[in-house]
Amino acid sequence: GEHYAFVALDLIGHLSHRIESATARIEAELSIPGDHVVVASTHTHDGPDAIGIWGPRLTKCGIDLEWLDRVDAAIVESVRRAAAALAPARLRFGEVEVPEVLRDTRAPVVTDPVLRTLHLASPGGDTIATVCVYAMHPEALGSDNTEISSDYPHFLRARCESVLGGTTIFFSGAVGGMQTPEVPANDFESCRKVGETLADRGLASIAGAAWVQAPAIRMVTRRISFPMVNPRFRAATALGIIPGQRFLEYEGRGLLKKPRVPCQTSVLAIGPVRIATLPGELFPEIAPAIRDSMRSGPKVLIGLAGNEIGYIIPSDAWDDSKYEESMSLGPETGPLLVDALRDMLTELEADLTRPR
Repeated sequence: GEHYAFVALDLIGHLSHRIESATARIEAELSIPGDHVVVASTHTHDGPDAIGIWGPRLTKCGIDLEWLDRVDAAIVESVRRAAAALAPARLRFGEVEVPEVLRDTRAPVVTDPVLRTLHLASPGGDTIATVCVYAMHPEALGSDNTEISSDYPHFLRARCESVLGGTTIFFSGAVGGMQTPEVPANDFESCRKVGETLADRGLASIAGAAWVQAPAIRMVTRRISFPMVNPRFRAATALGIIPGQRFLEYEGRGLLKKPRVPCQTSVLAIGPVRIATLPGELFPEIAPAIRDSMRSGPKVLIGLAGNEIGYIIPSDAWDDSKYEESMSLGPETGPLLVDALRDMLTELEADLTRPR
């Protein structure tokens, strides 16, 4: 049968050219097609610089390339280990709102407070994996923290694993806008409470849920490119602060050519579950336009997957004076992504109706 892999990284983000290099190795060494592999970052704010823009000075790339090479090797190794441990699985899932740990710091206040939890277990009941998806920046420790940490996802994963066993994986959802933890203080105790609150609510949401036996899997993957309008991003890429200039695509010629950022984006069905990957930090205002094209649920959005292109902002909410716009490719990104994902979801649903 066909094999698929999902990898979560405790990173602020991971750039597409490095992800594609890792997935090419997976395809060559493990015979799993690169377009069947989703690599997403949790967007923890407490890890090393993997993008380049947080260096010791504005003109210096902040990436430790030797360390990032080890990350890419670990992506391949994690898939290798998972492939070696393949086993029959059944699926159950739950959805629950957890608004008390979340706030939106940018008007208008729009959040996606639903925690979506997938639980995969052997036919005998042993947990293989638990997948939790929630739309909130892992930044409970605050900007003054200097310790490397995966932030609240660590405590979520530890709690789930202590209760269910197996491996717990966390993905961030539509975190743009600006979705941040509601905590009394930026410290590890508050961080722990956020993670364990989410874990407990997720575990309760799947308790007693019906199992889907041997769920069918279908996937549609496309390469999409987005115009890089942001002059800061253009300058940082040209100077090598953000690596990967040679992997950009261009429209036009000569001095007038315009850069575009390529991303691998996927939609997936696992039984009734629908998943769409997002190459950056989607504002939750945009999420309904994507979920409306999903015929069943839970309707899961996995952010920072395949790339980290920054904030994906509603075009009608664009405001050049705001921080998020300074960290976005441009106002065309959101509409282009929505159109592409809607088209891909239509293709996915049509494929599911064809006999196999």
